[in-house]
Amino acid sequence: CPEVAVSLQQQIVGPFSLRAESGIRIDLKNGSNPMTIHNTVFAVEYALQVLASAKAVAWYSPKQREFMIELRFYET
Repeated sequence: CPEVAVSLQQQIVGPFSLRAESGIRIDLKNGSNPMTIHNTVFAVEYALQVLASAKAVAWYSPKQREFMIELRFYET
């Protein structure tokens, strides 16, 4: 079955942005529901002003019932 990953991100105010990611699986053999959405993740990101190449990210996965806060550092 083909699978498509979709990611939508929108900057809200200043360094804050919201992101939603999801996988869409297409199964044409399933006539009643050929498209299913799975592995959805919602996130809030904050670009750290002090460290020009870092973000604080808080994300939640409803299916797995997981919540995590992480710091992401990027090379410049």
